[in-house]
Amino acid sequence: MSFILKSTAIVRGYIGNWEIKNNKLFLISLLGFIENQEQVDLNFLFPDKNEVFADWFTGDIRIPQGKMLKKVNLGYESIFEKNRILRFKEGVFTNETVENQVDKD
Repeated sequence: MSFILKSTAIVRGYIGNWEIKNNKLFLISLLGFIENQEQVDLNFLFPDKNEVFADWFTGDIRIPQGKMLKKVNLGYESIFEKNRILRFKEGVFTNETVENQVDKD
């Protein structure tokens, strides 16, 4: 099963909402589209769950902050004054850094 492109506003074919609780990352809602433009939610992938611990996720989450310094219409490449980076290993928060874009060349 794959999510499909419904519109250019949802290029991945789905939108997920996340929450951090007790230093753990949870998927708390999902809106996606599959074949025949059928709309599905979190229950489609995780029956009878209203949230799911994201133990499959290891990586960084970037949270842009401040003014937009440069707009890029493709992907998530726009540049903001700061980037707050949250790092996770197997769904567990490990650390956080802030990158100041104003000081970069």
